[in-house]
Amino acid sequence: PTDAISNPPSGVNTPQWESGPTISDPWLLFTRTADANKIGLFNLTTGNSRRLDIARGDNFAVAGQVQGNWAVWWKCVNVCNVYRQNLTTRNTVKIPNPDSRNQYAAAVNDSGTVYFARGGYACARGARIMRFPLGGPATRLHAFDRRVGLFQSYALNTGSGVEMFFDRLRCAAGDWDILKVVDPAG
Repeated sequence: PTDAISNPPSGVNTPQWESGPTISDPWLLFTRTADANKIGLFNLTTGNSRRLDIARGDNFAVAGQVQGNWAVWWKCVNVCNVYRQNLTTRNTVKIPNPDSRNQYAAAVNDSGTVYFARGGYACARGARIMRFPLGGPATRLHAFDRRVGLFQSYALNTGSGVEMFFDRLRCAAGDWDILKVVDPAG
């Protein structure tokens, strides 16, 4: 083991702020922030990059996860919504939001199933963890009580389904923990 660190290939880091990286060979997904939030996708093999989305002003966008042929992120303009892109076809789909509730904390597995939070964006709003496979519909995996929040998630394919890891905030105590919910259908 070594404690040496190094920069990614040229073109990833800029004078702007880069954060929230996830990698699925050859892709690197991240958020770039300066005068706007940009969702960037960088091919570590070819050095090519593309911008998947941008949010300006009081709006913002956050990189979720890249896995296999899929990338997800969330963008807040009045309400937060989750987006999934097929990296081969570049087809982007907004995950249906029938009640115009905030949808955020996006993750994706290698078959394109999206995992995300739906509900209040802040503490004490009753968030639910949702699952949206290709073609839908969205179904609930877990519901929190009104005193719990979350911000980030990550989907991990296993032999027995998908383990969806997330950060749970217990609002009254002000403490964060990492938890997981298992999706056997994943």
